[in-house]
Amino acid sequence: MGSGNVLKKISKEDKESIKYLLENYSVEELLSESKIGRKILPYLGAGLMAMSSCSIDPKINTEKNSTEIVSDTLTNNANKLIDDRIEAATEYIDANLKRNGKSIDDVPFDIADLVIACYENDFDLPLAMAQLQIESHFGTDGDRQRKTKSLFSVGLYDNGTNKKYYNTYRESIDDYIDKMQEHYLQNGKVSVNKLLMNFVDDQGHRYAQDPNYERSIISTRNKIIKTYPILSN
Repeated sequence: MGSGNVLKKISKEDKESIKYLLENYSVEELLSESKIGRKILPYLGAGLMAMSSCSIDPKINTEKNSTEIVSDTLTNNANKLIDDRIEAATEYIDANLKRNGKSIDDVPFDIADLVIACYENDFDLPLAMAQLQIESHFGTDGDRQRKTKSLFSVGLYDNGTNKKYYNTYRESIDDYIDKMQEHYLQNGKVSVNKLLMNFVDDQGHRYAQDPNYERSIISTRNKIIKTYPILSN
């Protein structure tokens, strides 16, 4: 999420709160406070940039200004989190494929693309991995997935009809996330847990015809989170 998009979401009250925090705590203290959480940190960094002309006196004993410290820390933390998730996702996928006589070398897409796309869009990575495992066994199921590059079976019907073709696997990942957020999670109106009770879009259409689809996704997603908690938001 770019700083411009974040700034638009910061209200006057939020800016006052950020100003209060910076006047009473050091940035190091704020970043080490677990209650702030990953999702609030971008607002803190953006708030600093938004209020660059305000009269505030952050408690920072360094040559760098507060904006630079937060920006550097956010970048380093985000990069480490992404790297850790790529490693964990790769290990999980490789272990799963080996049980079926395949390996990570058979995966046709870049796992980093999946992890980064989910991170950038604040999308549930374990859900994406669970669907990816069930829909195409991580893109290794056969000619149909290779021909359409539809990793999540978007546009692929049980009768063999293929109505969706992608130019790249990253395009398939991005389109899946867009569709899920807009039509299934309805831009935050529906939680992941609620969706998993009845996996339908905003028109009432099921993602898959399998009556046990929800149970399979829940079981797989829970296993992913239990095995690799780092993958969970």
